[in-house]
Amino acid sequence: MFNKQKVRPNRSMRSQPIKRLMCDFAHDRKGAVAIMFGLMLVIVFGLTGAAIDYGRAVNARQATINALDSAVLAAGRALQVNGGDVSAAIAVAEKFYEQAKSNNLTIDNTTFGLTGDGNAIEGKTAGTVVSPFLAFVGKSQLDIDVTATAILAVDGNAGTNVEVALMLDTTGSMGGTKMVDLKEAAEDLVNIVVWDDQSTYTSRIALVPFADYVNVSDTYFKTVTNKNPKKSGDRTSCVKERDSSTYRYTDVAPGSGKYFARYTGSSDCRPKSDNILVPLTSDKTVLTNAISKLRTEGMTAGHLGINWAWLTLSPKWDTIWPTSSRPAPYSDITTMQTVNVGGQDLEVQKLRKIAVLMTDGYFNRKYLGSNSNTQAKALCDAMKQEGVEVYSVVFGLSQGSSAHQTMSHCATSPDSFYDAQSGADLKAAFRDIALKISILRLSQ
Repeated sequence: MFNKQKVRPNRSMRSQPIKRLMCDFAHDRKGAVAIMFGLMLVIVFGLTGAAIDYGRAVNARQATINALDSAVLAAGRALQVNGGDVSAAIAVAEKFYEQAKSNNLTIDNTTFGLTGDGNAIEGKTAGTVVSPFLAFVGKSQLDIDVTATAILAVDGNAGTNVEVALMLDTTGSMGGTKMVDLKEAAEDLVNIVVWDDQSTYTSRIALVPFADYVNVSDTYFKTVTNKNPKKSGDRTSCVKERDSSTYRYTDVAPGSGKYFARYTGSSDCRPKSDNILVPLTSDKTVLTNAISKLRTEGMTAGHLGINWAWLTLSPKWDTIWPTSSRPAPYSDITTMQTVNVGGQDLEVQKLRKIAVLMTDGYFNRKYLGSNSNTQAKALCDAMKQEGVEVYSVVFGLSQGSSAHQTMSHCATSPDSFYDAQSGADLKAAFRDIALKISILRLSQ
């Protein structure tokens, strides 16, 4: 007797019938079967080829996006540090793009330029990728159209509040084209720094014109001098140094023994004058209207301008300024928080307080205490000690002059000091400051 054993076919044995069927199908010369098999091959190879072509296009598109993103970010950073030289920034963008672009693009029409309000670098690519397989169905190339924009966004848009005090020289020497240049430069800074959506983070600017005095208007005159204003038209709204030397170089709020002395000079300082201090505000219209009305007169009490620029940023004055103009506490300057910018997590300050100081004249006017240059340096030192960043701009001053030295001393760092010798230099300086207050982010 024999033991009956079941023989299980192995995998190769099981596959033999399938293989034979396919071979028979392939070698079958019967017309219908041959045509069907041919059509199947066309469809299979067509789909495979189309997948290859589209895959190449997808890879080319992603590489182009990455290359453009890198290029516009590099150009934006260059624009921040090169004094606003657009052509140089575009050259940087072109270089970065050339290094990172896709080799699969057979046609590559890529351009870069300044867009928006002049605070963004945009790159556009209109390219094509050859599609040899799709050519059989009349599609010999696939289009690759990509746009990338790097916006120079103020820090507040990236999780930081910003307060800027803009001190502007309105003395007699600023007449003519100088004042025209200053107005254009100041309005440019306002339009870059103050953004539209103030719901989460705020960007506010205070305007501090100065000459022989600072005009605080009759709104604040009594509060800071403890003197009643006279009739409109009298010189009642302008102030000079504090009466007490003890508090002269501090930001303590006005009060008993801490008031400011009233200006009684010959310059025309009226409550409704055009050169009036504007406390912190995010209203661009208020700021630009005030800038447009600036007029020139008087001599240069630079230390008074510096003093009041600081006071518009001081939280110790939160009971003096209106609610919407009250400065945030100094402690916010050293409070750090993590925000995501352009896909990156960054550690940023909760608040930046910044003073932008501009003058074209020698500090030749003082009333109480030391000379104007000495007082200016003391005020700048005290302001920086509280964490205020100081940018200073001189306009047409001789190097080595006392005012030139004072303004250089006031700047937080050498990179924060600008020596403008022409109107174009002045505009470039203000734009560079505005961009340094900003950070870069890719628009989505």
